[in-house]
Amino acid sequence: MTSFTTGSAKTYDSTVRDFIDSKHQHLAEILHDYDDTLSVEFIPSLERTDDDAKPFRIVQTPRDGRDKYVVRYLSAHEMDDPQQVLLWIWEGDFRKHNPDAIFNRLEAKRIAAELLKEKGEADERAERVDLMANLASGGRDHEDWFRHNGQTFRR
Repeated sequence: MTSFTTGSAKTYDSTVRDFIDSKHQHLAEILHDYDDTLSVEFIPSLERTDDDAKPFRIVQTPRDGRDKYVVRYLSAHEMDDPQQVLLWIWEGDFRKHNPDAIFNRLEAKRIAAELLKEKGEADERAERVDLMANLASGGRDHEDWFRHNGQTFRR
């Protein structure tokens, strides 16, 4: 592979005949360090068709000599967030951790989202009750009108 750098962002790779972002290159190195059977492949822009919306793919080559297979196709947008890609790989690797731990974390995330949604709805209900109480009592000045969020309400 012949490569040269054009600034800090991209490197020319002669094997794929295209410029590769340094973030993508670092992700490929991290994946290979994590599991040496994983690699990131790239479809060069000259060889892409209109259907190639996801020019990156994570490929696993089994040690037992079987054919390599694609683990996941990735778009350039997905590759811009290598942390999410690594998280996806890690969560799917049950050799390194307990699957129940992932389920428990996902369940906790879902419960937290539900609690936040319920709290927001409760706050909106309390605000509406407070507004109705102020409207019924005539507001602070006990007038026949009440102003809220730029709107004037009359009894």
